Amino acid sequence: MNKQAPVSCLLLLLILSNTGRLTAQTGIAQHKPAFTNNVNVSVEMPVKKNYDEDAMSWYALYTTGDIIHVYVAVTDPLQQRKIITNGMELWIDAKGKKNKKTGISFPINLHAANEKPVQGPPAGFKAAGGFNNHIGTDTNNIQLLEKAIALQREMKLTGFKEELNGTQNINHPSGIKVSLYFKKDTLVYDAQLPLNTLNEQLLVNSRISICIIEKGMAMQDFEGNQMPAPDGGGGADGMAPPPGGGGPPPAGEDGMRMFQDNIIWCKLLL
Repeated sequence: MNKQAPVSCLLLLLILSNTGRLTAQTGIAQHKPAFTNNVNVSVEMPVKKNYDEDAMSWYALYTTGDIIHVYVAVTDPLQQRKIITNGMELWIDAKGKKNKKTGISFPINLHAANEKPVQGPPAGFKAAGGFNNHIGTDTNNIQLLEKAIALQREMKLTGFKEELNGTQNINHPSGIKVSLYFKKDTLVYDAQLPLNTLNEQLLVNSRISICIIEKGMAMQDFEGNQMPAPDGGGGADGMAPPPGGGGPPPAGEDGMRMFQDNIIWCKLLL
């Protein structure tokens, strides 16, 4: 029997162990960032985070390889209901301006789909914009919102390469993906957009514009006709504004928030 065999086996095991450790360490660095439930919005890699007070939303943009990632996180219960019920739009301008010709609509307005509006917090309910500055978690309300999210399996694409446009599955073979989910009491929107799905070719070190719109409910006049949102918002190029109706929103200032479009323009360097 060869006495060196046990020694060789031991060395092989040590090498495999170290290789596995290095692989695991490399994998950690490759994980995409995810918002955590704290005020600083910690992520697993250095990504610039911003907070929009009007939308009560944290957002972050970054790229991995040839894919653009857009993250939005919201803890305010009324704003969560607004996004899920009225819909959300994401626009990309490859020239770095503010043109809304290439975009994704998701979630799609529930009123337009004749779905029952999501019931939210009671009138007058207030919550702070910070990630953990409000008291308690309305578990029942989150469960209702999650049921509404489960109905949203399609997105509307506008201005992409011709074969991609129209109503598509939210996990498309092209690599375009959008998702909406709760992480504890935080509503997270996650979009992944491959650069090769855009109509225009992008250059390295180019700066593109990205617009995030959290849609408001369309108001109606006394005759039941739709009126523009108070801030002049509404449908962007290629997308009609969502119809209103479907039950009264909360009263007062919070009620008006349901009718307003929250628009966030930002830049991303490729």
